[in-house]
Amino acid sequence: MNYDNLIRLNKFVYENTDINQAAFLICNYVVKEFPVRGCAMYLYNRLKDNFEVISLAGHANFPSEGDCNDPEYRNFICYRNSTKCGFLALDCDVDVSSEIDYVSSLIVLIFNRKFVSDLLEKSSAPVDYLQDEFDFYSDLRNLAKESSGMPAGAFRARHGVGLKTVFHWNDWSGEVYQNSDWDIEDIRDTSVCPFFKECLDKNEVVTASADDVSHLFFHRRMQKGVKSAVFSPVNVGSETIGVLSFAIPRDYVFSSLEKLGFLSLANSIGVSLTNFSRSATAALDLQDDVRISQILTAVEIAQAARHSARADLDTLKTYILTAGRILKGDLDNKTRMKVSGILSECDASIGSCFKSLDDIKSAIRPPARKLKRVNVSSLFESAKMQVRGRIVKNNVDVRWIDRDAEIECYPDHLKQVFLNLLLNSVDAFAGSRRQGNRNIRARLHNYQENALSVAVRFEDDAGGIDVAGLRTSANDHVSPVEDLVFAKDITTKGVEGSGWGLYVSRKIVADHGGHMSLIEYRGKTVFDILLKKVISI
Repeated sequence: MNYDNLIRLNKFVYENTDINQAAFLICNYVVKEFPVRGCAMYLYNRLKDNFEVISLAGHANFPSEGDCNDPEYRNFICYRNSTKCGFLALDCDVDVSSEIDYVSSLIVLIFNRKFVSDLLEKSSAPVDYLQDEFDFYSDLRNLAKESSGMPAGAFRARHGVGLKTVFHWNDWSGEVYQNSDWDIEDIRDTSVCPFFKECLDKNEVVTASADDVSHLFFHRRMQKGVKSAVFSPVNVGSETIGVLSFAIPRDYVFSSLEKLGFLSLANSIGVSLTNFSRSATAALDLQDDVRISQILTAVEIAQAARHSARADLDTLKTYILTAGRILKGDLDNKTRMKVSGILSECDASIGSCFKSLDDIKSAIRPPARKLKRVNVSSLFESAKMQVRGRIVKNNVDVRWIDRDAEIECYPDHLKQVFLNLLLNSVDAFAGSRRQGNRNIRARLHNYQENALSVAVRFEDDAGGIDVAGLRTSANDHVSPVEDLVFAKDITTKGVEGSGWGLYVSRKIVADHGGHMSLIEYRGKTVFDILLKKVISI
């Protein structure tokens, strides 16, 4: 073995930040210095719980996923403490173990450096602070998973004496772990779990080894697959706002470097949460958005109410003319009854005119932001009444079907969501040549009595969304249709549309702690609205 080359290799590996290049030089060194046909370096992947090749040299064919016990190759396992972090696989006929040990020990350096590199690269991915809460936490969860390289984890925010789960993931796979389920429940009192308590009290990273996971906390929540776990405090300034925890289905000793990395990731998430909160405050206030949307919608409702009022007045005019002709002749008892009936119709028609005018008044009334408990169907029916003139004119059958549910909400705001959806659907029917089956339906979807939320499905069979018109309006032929549907200032109605209805609707639903999504847009249009039953907690 050429020790000068080994010294140069050692110096290069320690100084080079390019992990793949350093790994290749190690493999290439082994092929040149030892009687082997090929060499491959495998590193342990915590997320997939396997060993993956990161570099190879020589003429041998090595699999992308390696087994350190594969008898086809001579494998030199590298341990960091008691944890297998990787191995070198050699295709050779002679025993070179006494000479290769030092070279294989460089795997620890590569493994640690790869963890830091992946953490820095993936945790620096941009996060959209202007999206709704559901999508923001989904992005944050993916960032935590990919950056940490851990197959399971959860972020819990401080909530009184306990912790409330904000997001979680579990990507364990394979038969061995198919019944595993990393804990995703809220922690009512941190004293029941010493790991959470110690993490918060000491404001430091706490690990749980194979012996520690025998604690009642893990058994009570059926943590069958957990062999090792780590708990990191999430800090924002001097305040600890929660705990970011990870689990892995094998015995694993976390290094001080990894614990420092997890703490850095946790604090990065804390900063993201703070930025999200600030962005929400700095963005257009929801009240203003709702108000603008109501003003724009009021114009459409006023148009419908105007048509309805004009039709009623035309009917009233006809009745009055008829009554005038009758009054010119002699009035017998039968005629008097007829005149009485006509005048009754006039009275009803006048009442309808006043109702139409009330609709206009109701449409432009500032929305009240007051929490109330109401039935979801009542919000739908109230919105339906506001546009009944346009519904009748376009011969559309609008119904709430099946069961109902009571929720806590801001009724004036949430009604606006149904109002925007109804107006879009009725307008779609107005431009459709279909005569029959002009239906709009709303109902609870997959309802569960004891669930914390309800899903409302809204659908119409007006032919779906004009995707071509939507993309033309947005000048965007790449983005997903759902992104464009909920984007601001994009409409398929031309000059008659504001492009704000669904954008504001989704923000209103997010303000209620829920999420609004497009389920179908081909042939028919289907939206799902997920709403919490209680939002004041």
